[in-house]
Amino acid sequence: QNLAKIMEEMRANYEKITLKNQEELKTCVSRRQMQLLETELQSLVGNLRYGMQVEQYNGIILLRESKLKQLHADIQSQTLEYQALFNIKMELEAEIATYRRLLDGEEQESLWERP
Repeated sequence: QNLAKIMEEMRANYEKITLKNQEELKTCVSRRQMQLLETELQSLVGNLRYGMQVEQYNGIILLRESKLKQLHADIQSQTLEYQALFNIKMELEAEIATYRRLLDGEEQESLWERP
């Protein structure tokens, strides 16, 4: 009976030790899983920040491309306006030259007519 009691106590101790080891193992595994999840979370947060920055930069690029298109349109419009004004200037200069020739011709005639 003494031996049975000792065996029972030993079995109870082994069960306690086994339960304690199982709990420690669960805690260790849980800690490791928690570390892995935290690492994954940090990676996901980093990816999210990167994605948000990319979206922000894409928005800036789109805005600048839009402004660039507008500038090209403005330059084209101003070029057409400049060309039209230049053509008018050339016509006016030709008219002025014609009037000068006419005036010079009249002056020459008046000089010939004076005795």
